[in-house]
Formats: sequence, structure tokens, C-alpha cells
Amino acid sequence: MSLKSFYEMLPEEIVKAREISGCAFIPVGPIEWHSYHLPMGTDALISEKICELVAEKVNGIYFKPLFLGVDSFRNEDELLKLGFKKDDKIFGMNFPELELVSEYCNKEDLISNIERRLKFLKDCGFKTAFVINHHGGLGQVDCLQEICNKFNSSEFNSEFVYSFRFFTLEDKMLKVEYGGHAGISETNWILAFYPGLVDLSKVNRGELNVRENGFYHWGPVIEEKYNPRHASKVLADELRENIISNFVDYIKKKYL
Repeated sequence: MSLKSFYEMLPEEIVKAREISGCAFIPVGPIEWHSYHLPMGTDALISEKICELVAEKVNGIYFKPLFLGVDSFRNEDELLKLGFKKDDKIFGMNFPELELVSEYCNKEDLISNIERRLKFLKDCGFKTAFVINHHGGLGQVDCLQEICNKFNSSEFNSEFVYSFRFFTLEDKMLKVEYGGHAGISETNWILAFYPGLVDLSKVNRGELNVRENGFYHWGPVIEEKYNPRHASKVLADELRENIISNFVDYIKKKYL
């Protein structure tokens, strides 16, 4: 049986977790297009499962995701790399060929929601809060780091954790530079935490057009060797164990 989220816990269960470890985990990420084979909540779901699995091992609590993510208009270099014209106006993953748009927020909304959650946990008596994020949109990581730095004090520990922070495996098919947004790397990542939400039958074989499928890659075409169909459940399981084990060890050494 998996750990219940904060919203499902009775007050006495929350108090017990507060007294045992005092650790809380906050996942965050946008509702965003991740091609046809991955869920729209990929970033937030990866963050959520990391929170759940680590919280369970350290006797902490975790929340369901705050679906928040900032992004920006693609610059000229990005546009040309993705197969657009240099004067096209493309925000985030809102490519014109795609069937759905992504939901982004402004920086002020991101700040107010994360700060409110951190203040809530501090007022509830928790000692340490981790904000977990997998979204790499321009401004997201820097903004979350700034918020956590602002709240961090001698009485309350607030840490930002980018999903790759505790990743130490060497296999290139797990690294973002070898797969990009919704590519083979991120497909392995979601396979690691929510294998039932991946449908590789939605991915055509061979080379893939970036614009038509909604990938982010270093060129307009994804080569066959980087096709997400080559994602590996075995590799994904190694990824999950690597991240969770390293994260738990870090918490035990520093906070418990």
C-alpha cells in the first residue's frame, strides 16, 4: 500500500509524521504537451512520485502536485533548431501543429502558490520542506530556487530539488541532452514512475518530425536511434532506484 497524500491523512497521522521526521515534499509542474505517448502532466507526475517514494522512506508527508509552470517564447536559435522560421512566435510547447495547448502560469502565480504552501508547512510545525520539480521551462528552476532560499532559515529548512539532482547513472539514454522534451530520456523517466501511463504504440517507428509530434530536440528530426520506442523498463527501474536511494541517503545524513 502506497503512502497517503497529505490531503488523505487524518490530523493524528500528519502530527505523527511531523514528530518523526518533520519532512514535507511539494511536487510542482505544468500541464504540458509531451507528444502523443506521454501524459500531459508528465513533469508534475514525475515530481509527485519522487515525493511519495522518498516521503514513505523517511516517514514524511507529501502533497499532490501544484500544477504550475512558467515558460517563454522560443528564441531564434531554438526556433530554427526545431524547424520553425526565426520570426515565428512559439511559446513553450504550444506548437501550431499540436491538438492541445499547454497550461502555463506567470512568475507571480508560481511565487505566491509556492510561498503559501511553504508558509503553511512552517506554521504547521514542519521543520523541512522540499520543493520537487522536473519542468525545465525558462525561469522555472531559478524562480523555485529563489523562493526556497528566501524561506530557508535556522528554524525552517526549505530546499529546491530539481529531479536530476540525485541522478548519478551514466547511461546516456537517461540524460536530457540525449532525448529532450518527450524524447527517449523523458520516456524512460516516466516509465520509471508511472509505466502504465506510457503508450509507445502512439510513437511512429523510425525518424520523427519534432514539430508534428511536439518534441524538443537539437534538430527538426529525431534520429531513429533516439526514438522513444527504444525506452527500456529495465533502465527506467534502475533510474528510479538510483534517484530515490540517493535522495533518501541525503535526507538521513543532513536532517534525520
